[in-house]
Order: sequence, then structure tokens, then C-alpha cells
Amino acid sequence: MALFRKLECRALMLNGSRTSIALEHQFWSAAEALSKAHGISWQLWVSNQLEQAQGGRASVLRVAILEASLG
Repeated sequence: MALFRKLECRALMLNGSRTSIALEHQFWSAAEALSKAHGISWQLWVSNQLEQAQGGRASVLRVAILEASLG
């Protein structure tokens, strides 16, 4: 499946545990831009988005990024 080869995996700490999340490069670029606009690291921005989210982490982040981009 060619789709999965285009995913970029990044590691971070969530709730005291190391984890990794795979997203398309474009979503990571958007997450970095959003975090920079808020004056925080992308890791903190991602943690904030996932703090009370339900569902798959990658899906939650994609929706958060799309909502921020459209809103």
C-alpha cells in the first residue's frame, strides 16, 4: 500500500509515556505552523490536542489541524 509509505512517524511523551504518531508530512507541517503561531513546541501542541480527545490519536490530530485551518 503506497499510502502508508508516505506517513511520517514522530515520537513524543504523552501522559508520562513515550509514544509515536504517524501522520502525512503535510499534517506535521501544519501542526508545526500552528504550534509556532501559539508560541509552543509541536510536542506541547499535540499533547494539548490529545489531552481529552477520544478516538485514534492520528485521526484526532488530523481533525484538529483541519478545524484550525478552516476556522
